[in-house]
Amino acid sequence: MKKGLALVGVWMLLCLAGCTSDPREPSITRTLDLLQQTTAKVAALTSAIDSAITKASPEHGIVLKGANAACEQLKTLCQKQLQPAALEIQQLQRTTSDEQKQELNRKFRSQIESDVTSLNEKYLALHNKIAELKKLSEDAAYAGSKEAVNTFITRTFAETLGEFNSLNRQLK
Repeated sequence: MKKGLALVGVWMLLCLAGCTSDPREPSITRTLDLLQQTTAKVAALTSAIDSAITKASPEHGIVLKGANAACEQLKTLCQKQLQPAALEIQQLQRTTSDEQKQELNRKFRSQIESDVTSLNEKYLALHNKIAELKKLSEDAAYAGSKEAVNTFITRTFAETLGEFNSLNRQLK
């Protein structure tokens, strides 16, 4: 997923960065904003999982309500905003010359790299929290939560990852 996120982010932004006329620059800015929103949603999901881990108790188990909601928000962002942006990028790419691509690549490259690096860092932190959550659910004291955690990881989280992977396949 990390590789997919990086590829999606870099591909989307570098393709858009190849667009030099004024009508294209707002598309680049919107895409950068979406990348930052995605990073914030990944961070919120990580925080929600951390909260579930911190608040877990043998009596109440591991409550994933906040994590489920954060995962759904990330999935919705992918479906409703990132996928349409990918289609827009594909259309813009077709009408952009190599010279135009190079010009805006120079203009936006540092911000693109910074935003993609930030997303990758948040994504790594998310995967570390997922591993921590899974390990906690395997503790005998939390046996009652193991199925809920597995469902969260294999269904809810996997569906969200599927949205990213689908977007990545569209962009190849």
